[in-house]
Amino acid sequence: MGKLLAKLKSNSISEGTKGGLLGGLCCILHAVALAIGFSAGATLFSQWMVDYRLYFLGAGMIYMGWAFRRSVKKHNISTKKALLTHLAVMVITFSVVFSLLNLYLFYVSG
Repeated sequence: MGKLLAKLKSNSISEGTKGGLLGGLCCILHAVALAIGFSAGATLFSQWMVDYRLYFLGAGMIYMGWAFRRSVKKHNISTKKALLTHLAVMVITFSVVFSLLNLYLFYVSG
């Protein structure tokens, strides 16, 4: 059981990171444009992406749900502790990555 939890934890972190990056894609494009000094592109991205921000966040959450379900089926997880640990690590990682992207965008644009 210990090896399964360790494997799930690393899988949870990678899936949460991918979901957070997908959810924060609107922030990534804007931040990259600002970081390379392309202010016209940053303005274009900020106006365009604000309208679609909730869609990217929703896509990240849908991806997280799909990845969670796939990993539960793949590893045949049946214990409540393993399920809750896997879900908690995924959600925390998603939140941290998404928050860091937003903070970076706030720092770069401010």
